[in-house]
Amino acid sequence: MSSNKIYIGYYMKLRNLWIFVFVFLNFFSINVFADNVTFTSPEVISSVGGDLVEIATNSTGRYVYTIYREDTSIEIKTLVSSDFGVTFTDTSDSFGVGTEPQIATNSTGKYVYIVWEDGLAEIQIYFSSDFGITWTNADPLGLIFGDGVDSHIETDSTGQFVYATWSEDGTGTGDIKIFVSSNFGATWTDAGSFGTGLVPEIETNSSGQFAYAIWRTGGGSIRTFVSTNFGVSWTNTTSGSFGTGARPEVATDNSGQYVYVIWEDLSTNLKIFFSSDFGSTWTATSSSLGSGAATGAFPKIITDSSSGRYVYAIWSDNSDNIKIYRSNDFGVTWVDTGGSFGSTVVSALPKMATDSSGRYVYATWIEGSSNDVKIFYSLDFGATWTDTEGAFGTGLLSKIVTDNTGRHIYGTWEGVPLNITRGFRSFFPLTSLMNKRI
Repeated sequence: MSSNKIYIGYYMKLRNLWIFVFVFLNFFSINVFADNVTFTSPEVISSVGGDLVEIATNSTGRYVYTIYREDTSIEIKTLVSSDFGVTFTDTSDSFGVGTEPQIATNSTGKYVYIVWEDGLAEIQIYFSSDFGITWTNADPLGLIFGDGVDSHIETDSTGQFVYATWSEDGTGTGDIKIFVSSNFGATWTDAGSFGTGLVPEIETNSSGQFAYAIWRTGGGSIRTFVSTNFGVSWTNTTSGSFGTGARPEVATDNSGQYVYVIWEDLSTNLKIFFSSDFGSTWTATSSSLGSGAATGAFPKIITDSSSGRYVYAIWSDNSDNIKIYRSNDFGVTWVDTGGSFGSTVVSALPKMATDSSGRYVYATWIEGSSNDVKIFYSLDFGATWTDTEGAFGTGLLSKIVTDNTGRHIYGTWEGVPLNITRGFRSFFPLTSLMNKRI
């Protein structure tokens, strides 16, 4: 046999082997390593049930915390899980009657912070340094925080720096209050005078150095304040083009460099502004976002924590249909994801969560025609969306959170009993492999 024939034969064997390997790897990657998301049926975490439920998880998803107002006693209750939401323990510490509870935790889940308005309309803040097992009252004598409504609380990745904000009353004539703790919630400092306002929101970056607060003034104007020194001092960076509006929200990435705000103006048009210089200056997106529901769009905005490049917004439009928009260029341009999400109920407050990369996005709301709890997810940076089609039952004001990898997802909603659903994103949908015919 000539050397040429040997060479050609050897070449053909290598070529066939390469084709086989390519086909096998393509099949293997699609069927074994493709993402697969599943959710459990509703699991009861409180037979008594409750409303105003909020939920938080740490960076790994192992620790899950819920806070809510119990249905019969109207007392504030906390439930804690340290096994990825499989079991929950009531760790409530005689919190008493309250409303509008909020909760935040750091990346490890060791430090947990809760805030609410008690039966006397006074702000209560408690903190835990042992994964939510025991709680300490940050103002046991009631001499620090005073009266307030619409409170919100956030912490950095370490849990050392904590920010809380509220309005002294719900009429727009009360002052906006911002309190800061730099020692894991042990002591708190009044950050200063910010004027009157309603429904403030606050966010911080992973180090706690940069903090952003936004609210609506009593006159209807949107106002933003920024701190670049761990909450010691604050600067009004409100853009003159913000105008008037309602229900503003704010989000930032780990660095704090990229900041995004959203609200609906008094003509119910959605507004999104972005900042790439730590909130110093603001630019309006040039994309058309349409208008929200006349009864309230209740928009929500989130971004990936690792880069701030991927940004997502959700709201109820003027036909009471859910709209989800996304940006992959740091908020400069936005596109409608075009999903068929259906309608929602009035004042549904749709919610979203994403992992640190922004690739995995989860959304929840209450369906308008049936009051069914809906959960959708995207595995490709918001480009396409899938309905979980889970039998979650009916509920109100559903919430959703995920860990840093987007692997563990937790959803909950108001109702009797109080339920949770645990979602899990896996890389091994073995049923696809088993059903594949070769």
